[in-house]
Amino acid sequence: MSFPITEDAITHLKKLDPIMHRLIDSVDVPNEQTIDDPFYALVDTIMGQQISEHVKFILMDRLKDKAGEITPEALSTLGKKEMHALGISKMKADTFLRIAQMKDQLPTLKNKDLKTVRGTLKSIKGIGEWTIEMFMFVCLQNPHILSINDMGIKNALKNLYETDENLETFKDYFYPYESVAAAYLWKSLELDEATLQTIRKG
Repeated sequence: MSFPITEDAITHLKKLDPIMHRLIDSVDVPNEQTIDDPFYALVDTIMGQQISEHVKFILMDRLKDKAGEITPEALSTLGKKEMHALGISKMKADTFLRIAQMKDQLPTLKNKDLKTVRGTLKSIKGIGEWTIEMFMFVCLQNPHILSINDMGIKNALKNLYETDENLETFKDYFYPYESVAAAYLWKSLELDEATLQTIRKG
């Protein structure tokens, strides 16, 4: 499944901001994939820490091939040494094993309030703010996630709005459709400079 993008969200963002209006008109509707299983979603998100999407996909494929499936039991059986042999950092492998030990707790996160989700995940060594925000986007499909900790979002905002000022000002700017705005900002990273220039200037 992909993150839901409604006509209401598109209409709101186009009315809110001329740059976002032109961006939305310049690209296809984003197809950001969601992951229903909290454990798989966390593994996928942790794997993506500080590496490119391309490298993440390669490592996830290797892990799936070796483990058979991405479950707490499968990764616990595989162990840290085998995961490291696949090219996965020891730190990430350790984090996978930590969350595997929480296999009974993780499914309940989908029914918890965001403060509880954030507190639970933050208590796990190897999980920081970016991972929490991406988990809320990918698994919980929370509508209010525009991660200023994400390099893609940072680059998109700087490219489109030509600003080096505090990007935190954008965090609530697209309310109540921050996650939809994020999906479009990621989409803008695929555009060539000429198209970006047109979107900036109109």
